Amino acid sequence: MGRHLADFTVLSDGQIRIGTDGTVDEDKIIAYRLRGNAIGGLKAILSFVIRNSVNLRLSVAINGQEIFKDNIPDGSFQRTIQEIFPSNVLVNRNDTITFTALRGNCIFSDAVLWYNRKS
Repeated sequence: MGRHLADFTVLSDGQIRIGTDGTVDEDKIIAYRLRGNAIGGLKAILSFVIRNSVNLRLSVAINGQEIFKDNIPDGSFQRTIQEIFPSNVLVNRNDTITFTALRGNCIFSDAVLWYNRKS
């Protein structure tokens, strides 16, 4: 039985304004590469920070499969969102994560993907 290691990839460390009001930097971001094969069947975690949200409905998809969709309360304060999802959504070394504001806008930052891999 191989050892399982926790690993992570920092997807975004800067701030990006996303939204539907025309004052956005981008509405889709982030292509990344894993450092090893994710272990299918185990869970992975995506965490990110939202601030200055206004009338926000946010969707997050990995390789086109939606893993998160929710209304985010208005506020200038910072909130961290963590979403657990099946690691079989990851294609390994060729994955795209899309953050889309379906309504409203916010400032998005500090996205990290946590996953398990074989040593």
